[in-house]
This record gives sequence, C-alpha cells and structure tokens, in this order.
Amino acid sequence: MLGLHPADLLAIAAYFVVVVVLGIWTARTVKDMADFVMPRRFGKLMMIFFGFGTGTHSDQAVSVASKSYTNGASGIWYQWLWLFCTPFYWVIAPMMRRFRALTTADVFELRYNRSVAMLFALVGLMQYTVNIGVMLKGSAAVIEASTDGVNANWAIGIMTVLFVGYGMAGGLHAAVLTDFIQGVLTIVFSFLLLPFLLNAVGGLTGMREQVPDDMLSIVAPAEITAFYVLVIALNGLVGIVTQPHTMANCAAGRTELDGQVGWMCGNFLKRICTIAWTLTGVAAVAYFVQQGVTDLNPDNVFGEVARRFLPDILPGLLGLFLAGLLASVMSSCDAFMISTAGLFTENVYKPLFPNESKRHYLWAARLSSLVVVASGVTFAYCLEGVVEGLEIFWKIASMLGIAFWLGLFWRRMTSAGAWAATLGAFAVMFATTQPAAIELASELPKAKAARFVFIKEQTRSPLLTTDQIVDAKTLATRLKSPSEPVDRYLNAVLADKTNGRLDSWDSQSTPPAALVDEIVKDLNSLITGKNEKACSLSSQSTEQDDGEDAAYESETFLWDEDRFAGVVLSEGTRELLYRTNADTGEKELRRLEDDALEKRKRRLLDDSFIGVIQPYWMFEPGDIGRPDRLIARLDKPANAAQVFVRDQLSEETRLLIRNPESGEDERGRTLAAELNRIAAGPPIYTKDRFAEVVTMHGTVKQAEKDNAGEALFNVNAALLEETFIHDITRCREVSVYLPWQMIFYLSTGLALGMIFSLITKPVDPAKLERYYSLIRTPVVPGETVDQPCTIPKEAVTLPRRKMLPFKSLEVNVPSGQLVAGFLAGWAAVAALIAIFLWLIS
Repeated sequence: MLGLHPADLLAIAAYFVVVVVLGIWTARTVKDMADFVMPRRFGKLMMIFFGFGTGTHSDQAVSVASKSYTNGASGIWYQWLWLFCTPFYWVIAPMMRRFRALTTADVFELRYNRSVAMLFALVGLMQYTVNIGVMLKGSAAVIEASTDGVNANWAIGIMTVLFVGYGMAGGLHAAVLTDFIQGVLTIVFSFLLLPFLLNAVGGLTGMREQVPDDMLSIVAPAEITAFYVLVIALNGLVGIVTQPHTMANCAAGRTELDGQVGWMCGNFLKRICTIAWTLTGVAAVAYFVQQGVTDLNPDNVFGEVARRFLPDILPGLLGLFLAGLLASVMSSCDAFMISTAGLFTENVYKPLFPNESKRHYLWAARLSSLVVVASGVTFAYCLEGVVEGLEIFWKIASMLGIAFWLGLFWRRMTSAGAWAATLGAFAVMFATTQPAAIELASELPKAKAARFVFIKEQTRSPLLTTDQIVDAKTLATRLKSPSEPVDRYLNAVLADKTNGRLDSWDSQSTPPAALVDEIVKDLNSLITGKNEKACSLSSQSTEQDDGEDAAYESETFLWDEDRFAGVVLSEGTRELLYRTNADTGEKELRRLEDDALEKRKRRLLDDSFIGVIQPYWMFEPGDIGRPDRLIARLDKPANAAQVFVRDQLSEETRLLIRNPESGEDERGRTLAAELNRIAAGPPIYTKDRFAEVVTMHGTVKQAEKDNAGEALFNVNAALLEETFIHDITRCREVSVYLPWQMIFYLSTGLALGMIFSLITKPVDPAKLERYYSLIRTPVVPGETVDQPCTIPKEAVTLPRRKMLPFKSLEVNVPSGQLVAGFLAGWAAVAALIAIFLWLIS
C-alpha cells in the first residue's frame, strides 16, 4: 500500500494516535485564553524541545541536503545563516518573559498604541500564512518522493487536519507536549539515514575520497558570500523578536531561565541536526555516483536515500522516517497557528467585540487559528517554489523589528515613527522587486564589484511555441501524409479536430495559423503526458509487450527504440535516454520523471524535425520582450560586450531594425535569428570583453572550458543574455541581490522611523516608564499576572543602571548571568563550526 510495508504504516498510525490523544487530553486543562495561548508552566526540557520543534521542519532538511548535493558542504549555510543569531536568544528570552504578555502585540500596544498593535497583528498573520504554506508544500513534496504513492496535495491535507485538530483543542499546552515527542522524532529523522549512507560509501574517509575537493569546502558558492551571511544574520536578528511564536518560545516556561535555556539550546540542537542534513547531501553525491545515477532531482535526495536503504534494513524504519517528517513540520505549524490565533483574538477581535465571556474569546481564537491555516494551505497550493516563499518570510518578519528595536533602545521613538519605519520598509521591499529599480541598481557605478544585482538561472520550458515552428508547411505535410514511424505515431495521437483540419488543408498552400496552433497544442499535451490518445495507445502497448523497459517506454509515451531507429539523435538526447549500470556495465533506459521527462520528449521532437522545429534551447522572438529597447542599447552600447554584439550584426539586420516601417514582430524574429547565429559561432568570452558585465559565476566557469557543439551554444547564449539581462529573458532572471535589498529596506525603515519620531509628539513619560519598568522587573516563580504587561504585586522592580549617559538612550548594564550565557553561546557557535570543519576536512 503506497509502496510501504505494513510495519511502516503501523509506525505512522501509532504517531497519529499519540498526537491526537495528547490534544484531547490537554483540551481538558484549557479554561481560558491564558491557558490556550500562554500557559507558563513548562520546565527546561520541555522548553528545549518546544524551541527546537517550532524552529525545525523537514523542508529545511530537504533544502540543506539538496544544496549540499549540488554545491557541497557550503550548502550548510542555507540554514546556518541563523547560527550567529543564536547567542542573542539568551539575552532576548528574559526580556520577552518579563513583558508578561500574551502576544508581542501587547508589547507594541504598551510601547506605542493600539494602532501599532493592530499593525503587528496584521503583519504577523501575513508572515505565518506564508510560513505555514512554505512548510506544508516542502514537506508534502518530500513525503510524495519518499512513498512513491502519496500525492503531495493529499499529504498537505492530512498534515493540516492533524495539527489543526490537536492544536485547536489543546492550544499551546498541546503544542508544547507534542513538540517534545515530535522533537525526538525529528532528531531521529535527521540522523537515521546518515550511518547507513556513510557505510555504503566507506565512511567519512570514503566520502572525502569520492567527492570533488571543492565540494568539501565550507567556503560558500559565489552567491553565498560572507557578506550574504552577515546581512541575512542581521536581518534575522532584527526580525526574530517580532515573529509571533517568539513570545511563546521565551515566555511559556515557568521562569526566565527556562525560556533562556529552552530557546537558545533548542536552536543549537537544530544547528547540530543541520550538520547531519549536510553530510547526508554530500555523502549522497558519492553514493549515487557509485550507482550510476546522474539525473536525480536534488530535492528528492532525502526521500530517495530513505527509499533505497531503510526498507531493507528493518521494516518500519521508513515509517519512522516519515513520522519524523510529519513531526518536524507539524510541530512548527501548531505553534504558529496558536500564536497567530492569540494575536488576532487579543488585538483585532477583542477591541471590536469587547465584554464577551472567556469562553467566547477562547472559541474566537480557535476559529481564527483555523482561518490562518486555511490561508496558509491556499498559499501552499499557489506557491511556485519553497525557496521563494522562504525569502518572502525572511523579509516580512523584519518589517516591524525596526520599530521594536528602536522603541526598546530609544525613548524618543513614537507611534508615527513605528508606522513610518514599517510602511517605508515595505515600500522599499516592493520597489526593489520592480524592473526599473533592478535596472537602476545594475547601472550604478561599481555595480559588478559591489554585486548590487544577482542573476540566477531559470529552467527553460520544453513546451513548444508557435515561434519555434520554423517550417510550418513541412511539419503539417509530414503529419498529414506520414511515411516515417515517428510521423505515423504523431499522426495517431493528434486530436480528431486537428486531423480534420489537416485533411481539409491544401498541402500546396501555407497552413493556417489555427491549424499550427492545434498541432502545437497536441504536441505539448504529448510532452506533458496529458494526451488522451497517447494514453490509450500506451495502455494497449503495455498489455502486448513484456518486460520492465517496454512498460516504462509505453507509459512515458513517444519513445520507442524501433520508432526512432531512423532518427539521428543528438548527444544531449542520448544522455537523457540511456545510462550505464554501475553493477553490470550494461546500457539501460533512464527512469526520468516530471521536468526531465518532458525535456527528453521535447528533444526527441527536435531531433525528429531538424530544420522544421527550432530546438527549445535556442533564442526565439518571445525571449526579446521589447525589441526597441534592445535596439536602442545596441545603438549606444555601454560596455565592450555590447559593442562586440553590435559589430557582429549583419548589414542587412542593421538596416531592417532601423527601418521605421518594420514591425515589432519582424524586428524580434530578426534579432532572435542574429543571436542564434552569434551563439552558434566561435566562443565569444574573453575576460576583458565581459569585465563590466554582471555574470553568473557558473557562466564564466563554463566559458573558460573547451566547449563545442550544444555546450558552446549554451554558454555563448548565456553570455549574450547576461550582457542584455534586462532585454532578453531566455533562461536568466535578474533581481536586486538579497543582502542589498535587505540593507536598503532596513536602512530606509531606520531613517524614516527616527525622522518621523523627531517631528511628532513624544510618548507619554508615564507610559514609557511602565514599559521600561517591566523589563527591569525579574519574574517571580508562581507569580500571578491578571492583565498582560502588568507588574505583579509580589515582583520587585530593579533600579535603573544605564550603560550610556545619554538621556534618550535606554541601554542598561547586563547581569553577570546574561553575559555568561551570551559568551557560552558564542563558544558553542565556534565549537559547531570547528566540529563541522573537522568532519569534512
């Protein structure tokens, strides 16, 4: 069932039963909002696993393993970007506990006013809609790959029903208790694969011997520099205090020390797991090379290793692995759901509907948590990529952090300043994603040296376009009167409507556009595997043929060795068709899926119709968004590379593109043809020629090799696209480099917050004193807090001990315990880095 052993299903079922029973049991202890949102009754061990569980989920493990599989040990930075923030958690935790708040919005209301608290609530709902969606999507994809049967959409639904069920019933109490169980499972899941995988490649020594030396360096790839790590860490530190679940991470414990130990140590536990995820990805490189596997989707590394090793070792281990996957994402989603429920109820719902019963507000929190999750699930289904969603979350989280930190250290900060800082940062974040701002950044002085913009490669769609049909008459003729096996097969899978149009078409005339559109539509349905006639033919073929290869060939449509016997296949197509089995040395058909399979089918069509269908990897008119802009840039080239391209244009092309009577479509076709001609020629790269062009690190690295054929075309085409990155969109995307984008919106928010605060009325001194008094009042074990952000009668406020003499700055002398814990945190950071370096060196 679903490719799982009964013991695996039993392990997963046992996990489901435990978390549901816990939710029902803890629901009996929930009497009011304080019990639901902030019970404040947990010790150090529970708080460690709560901090670990809310910050750790399986999509992170998958992304680190994926990047380590492609980039090597430097992939660890995709989660260790937060490593340098971790010691600060020791300092932040007691401050958050002393606020004695249910949600962070209570703190904003105390420091500023209700409007800022509501702003925080809305931004918090926004960021956790994004985060829940990202986690569900990433984890569902892993489950689908691991089981080879569970649909990702179904996996999202199942996980959602579970964590919503126990979370709505038991609130944060249930979340903390289940996080203890789920934290243990997540640790097991993180380390379970590594011993078996390392044993298969000869241990750490064998791993080091079999992977390239540059993959064993902690030095990050070109885009993940020290500058990148520093800025992301700073942005994370700014935003961590305003993530809604942070208050629960710090304040759900009995004492300040419980929160400190729980939050910092729980996150250090995650950093240790990150080492295991990275080693799994690097060791997988050696293992799959041994197995002759070169076409594995990096995102499937974790699932593929689990599927290959665990079932053979012990039935039930794969089930334990999947339970760990479920645990890691659900332990985060439950805490986020509860935090946002309290946020909405206390800061949006209560002000609109005051004087209701405690039970009324409890159910409002439960129902609002359901709405937040529904929004997150919707976002998961709409999200194109997990990394994209993660970056959105990073940015949103830091927006109100500017107002938090300014309000903490600067007494002059006002509500108007908080609004200005937040809205200004949002505006800059949005503006820096717009083409005009990106182009401006790329043209700033020293743009290449400073790396103001970043170029990343996009997957080129293998789907056919009408622009790629360069000889429509020959294509239609071959399909109407097929003589070759490939043509006969394609004729058989065309829709009845298309065949009807072909029958009525006069083959002496140019085929009408409507007919070409229908042919393109049918061929694309074949590429994507949605052609109904091809499905029917494949079913018949499977029944008639024997053997695994025959079944696979029929299921994937199009490819058949006899059918393509007369077609000269390109080297790239042959590589996608066959590989050599590492054990037997025999040639075998590659089992490709999804994008790789679509790419192979498109290449088969390209090889079958040379001179009729333009290969999908070449330039086409649609790649040139606005030919007039490209022509204007060629008229006034800004660098040596653009001068070179201009000089390569034929005289005929120069006359045509300058002819005011030539249309935009004609200009686009002409320019695309010229770009293809230049890319097909000799190598165009020289260091001096491209010195001022912002290029991808991989492009230059490839250009410096001895390329030929399709490889030479692709590297030349990449250089041409990067030379005109704002005018050509073949398979490159340009954006403001993420660290610079963060610097831009953080500095703008800081400046606007200070300016608007200085020109508006200061906050009432009595209100400020209440805020700062809370921070100076240690928590007394067992104290009773009747209202959020109030000092209990039994608590004692410590005297003010300022470090700096400036009246408006509030920086107090830290206690010895704070300093000791902070330094211990940095020692742990150094130790983790040293251990990782030792393991890979």
